[in-house]
Amino acid sequence: MSDKVIQMMHTAARKGLAPAVEFWIRELQVDPNIKGRQGLTPLHFAARSGKTQVVELLFRLNDELDLGLDINQVDDRGKTALDAAIANGKGDIVELIEAFFGQVAHY
Repeated sequence: MSDKVIQMMHTAARKGLAPAVEFWIRELQVDPNIKGRQGLTPLHFAARSGKTQVVELLFRLNDELDLGLDINQVDDRGKTALDAAIANGKGDIVELIEAFFGQVAHY
């Protein structure tokens, strides 16, 4: 798949289109850690945009499919999805990510 096509998953994450993100991951088997523009992953896009359903979906699919979702992955500026949620005042996303951190013992 081309970079332009893969960017569609990032756009879906940013817009909160959880079913589309699930399709990309489950059916097309696109790596959820794939970086797009500015080194952002779907989790980065969802976190900074406050798309709770997409963040929850990524965590659920990670558990279900053992995706190896990297919540510590940084963008081109060295920021994680948690950093993006904090910077954009997305408290509900911060709570979700912190709970996931605790669950996987990376925090």
